[in-house]
Amino acid sequence: MDNQQAKFILQAYRPGGQDASDPQIAEALEQARRDPDLGHWLEEELALNRAIGDKLKSVPVPDDLKDSILAGGRIIKPHIWWKQPSLLAAAACIIVLMIITLFSPIPAKQAAAADAEKFATEFLGKLTSLEHVSQNPQELRQWLAKNRGHKEVSLSPGLEQLPALGCCVGDWNGRKVSLICFKVGARGFRDEVHLFVFDRKVVPGLPDAHEPRFSQQGDWVLASWAKGNLSYVLAGLDSKESLKKLL
Repeated sequence: MDNQQAKFILQAYRPGGQDASDPQIAEALEQARRDPDLGHWLEEELALNRAIGDKLKSVPVPDDLKDSILAGGRIIKPHIWWKQPSLLAAAACIIVLMIITLFSPIPAKQAAAADAEKFATEFLGKLTSLEHVSQNPQELRQWLAKNRGHKEVSLSPGLEQLPALGCCVGDWNGRKVSLICFKVGARGFRDEVHLFVFDRKVVPGLPDAHEPRFSQQGDWVLASWAKGNLSYVLAGLDSKESLKKLL
């Protein structure tokens, strides 16, 4: 079970813990205990669900709600329902419950980051060549600026020190994506890191560069952050600690 599968299962987990005996939920909870990023995500999910539950408990349910609903079927003269406070309160409860049941309460910023990270790993899985080859990161940034890519790409001090491999410009549903590849060691593809650059408005909500978001997609470890008008996703096949040293 990877983190995406665990998140899907844990969206059905209730804050009270009454679902913890379910085998799939128990496995997903164990993964959340092992993975700090997944554990932090689960804490936010449970906090949101508890907040919604508290709001629902604060909505008063009229004593005559059941009688009013049953009587409604026998009343021939139509009533303007939105002028009846008791029915309005009941309708509000039903709508909130439907939202909780049918829709995942994943924060929008996490969904946007996860989409960009998934795109990055899928792009690397299909990548066969680079448009421009050079070991000089500055030359690659200049090439991108002149060839449909992003301008003013900012590299971390760790990436600045690495020899580059090359760069290219990709497309994500009609949105421009720049890619710069770097060499970290001598183990072939496993010792490469790949920096994807997006317009910040395309991937909103990422943390600033000094506190990147870390995640995993299959074998890929990713760090995501934002700086200025751009958002960044750095992908590598080593470890979270290895990526941290490059930021």
